[in-house]
Amino acid sequence: MKKRRLKTNLKWGMDLVVVFSVTFTGTAIATYLWDVITHGAGVPDWDTSFRLALILGIALPFTMAVKRKKRVNKKKKVNKKKKVK
Repeated sequence: MKKRRLKTNLKWGMDLVVVFSVTFTGTAIATYLWDVITHGAGVPDWDTSFRLALILGIALPFTMAVKRKKRVNKKKKVNKKKKVK
């Protein structure tokens, strides 16, 4: 039980790091390009990049973990029904 919980927490943590870094990088590039196109001076908006990355870095891994847990529970129910028959 403890190994499964540790594995789940590590998976959630890795998802958080990956989503955060991808979102942060993508948003920084997008705001840099937007600034170059509109103002002619390229400066990324670090505040916006960090906020969006923080929000999505927490929200997306959480929803993925909930979906993963539902899928595992559904498989367990199906296996129990097969054993009963």
